[in-house]
Amino acid sequence: MKKSITLIAMLLLLAVSFVSCGKKDEPVLPLNVVSVTPVNNATAIDFRPTITINFDKAVDNTTISGIQLLNPVGTPVSSDVTVSDKSVSLAPKVDLDMGFKYTVKISGVKATDTGVLASEFTSVFTVKTVPLTIVSITPADKSVNVALNAKIVIVFSKKLKNDVINYITLTPASGTASWSSEYDGNVTVTITPTGGIVKNMNYYVDYFTGITALDGEALPTQLAYRITTGNF
Repeated sequence: MKKSITLIAMLLLLAVSFVSCGKKDEPVLPLNVVSVTPVNNATAIDFRPTITINFDKAVDNTTISGIQLLNPVGTPVSSDVTVSDKSVSLAPKVDLDMGFKYTVKISGVKATDTGVLASEFTSVFTVKTVPLTIVSITPADKSVNVALNAKIVIVFSKKLKNDVINYITLTPASGTASWSSEYDGNVTVTITPTGGIVKNMNYYVDYFTGITALDGEALPTQLAYRITTGNF
């Protein structure tokens, strides 16, 4: 009886061993991008978009440094990154330049099951643009009783080329005046009087043709603006 039980046990062990040896580990499938929003080659995208990438498996959040938004010259744009299971969102921390193409680049990302992105993935979109105009001027056009040391602040509708200050002048109705101009690298030019500003005088700010946005659009016409200093 004991011999029969021992024989049965040995046969069972052999059977288990055979099944175990014959079983192979299933390969881990690669990670794939299912969709990206904005879609590839989308146009007229907002200058502060939220970019969403959907994968076919949950994403390992320790590998998301491989997901980048690149500006037109290939430099990463500082963005907040959020991971939610199979979805990753990028929110730029700065406004994107109007009229330019940006690239979403994904490489080296892994799934939580260790599956690696099959190949580098890229998708591009173009940021919307608006006509180049002067949005505001402070003090306002035709202001009177303006202080002799008042700064003139001009805000444009979009980012400009750095030579913008070469096309803006401050001129008194008579005599001469001196000033300095500063462009903030975005949409604002500030004119600061430095000498020759007198009481009860009209001063003109002229915007000459040549002011150009970063995307190449030029201010359409030459414009003029007038303020009058006070009797201080």
